[in-house]
Amino acid sequence: LPWNDYYQGGVAATSDNGVITTGWSWSYRMAGAVDRQGIVVKFNSTGSVDWAKIIGIGSGGLGGFDAASITPVSSGGYMIAGKSGSGFLTLVKIDATGTLQWAKQTNEGGFPNRIIETTDGGFLVAGTSPFWHPNNKLSRTQWKFDSSGNILWTKSDIDITDGHPNPFEQDYQPAETDDGYITAGFSHRHTDAYAETQLSLQKFKFDGTTCGSNTVAATDINITDILINDITTKVQTYLQTPAVVTSNPAITPVTVTPDNWTDCSQ
Repeated sequence: LPWNDYYQGGVAATSDNGVITTGWSWSYRMAGAVDRQGIVVKFNSTGSVDWAKIIGIGSGGLGGFDAASITPVSSGGYMIAGKSGSGFLTLVKIDATGTLQWAKQTNEGGFPNRIIETTDGGFLVAGTSPFWHPNNKLSRTQWKFDSSGNILWTKSDIDITDGHPNPFEQDYQPAETDDGYITAGFSHRHTDAYAETQLSLQKFKFDGTTCGSNTVAATDINITDILINDITTKVQTYLQTPAVVTSNPAITPVTVTPDNWTDCSQ
């Protein structure tokens, strides 16, 4: 696909043994759009394109949108988490054919790296945001939504009392456990440009209660001006057969002793 389209946003298996992927595009933008827009491509089990859509938000559907992650929904269709051109976290629900069902936008700035469906029918998003930080720096952030896209709570690490007022942090991988959620990412809490970046794991309960983080309330803003444009033919034109790499990388075994977290005191 064209070099100026980015599909690192997310990929998921589909119930028909296909794959769905999302990202953002410069080359497939709707006519009149001045910013990159979200792209969603559905492949079947043989790698052929079933359908492809462009998503634009605001100004007649011509506004920018970075589609960052996608997950199948148990009730059908897919949920996309992304960032609007104005920088706000946005959820877009589409059906199995890519038709828009609804879209919701929070009043919080931030970038979602991964969205998962939770057992209560809602969604958990892990990413980063400068919205809550007193120095407007990127901090690990989590958002919890109900099944309709209404935000329930937001967590963001905004503590500057530890002597590191300028963090560059990301949460990438959320997971649900028996008693809450775990997120994995990285933390670069620096006082200068050469500080170490470290793995970051956080655990918190279903209601957002956790150790050393802050809970912040937020409200929703419904999006009424959104457009999804079918670009299946254009995407199909650019498809190529990639070369298959058969060599295997060297793997060094690592022994890990698990720590069975049971509450926030551990």
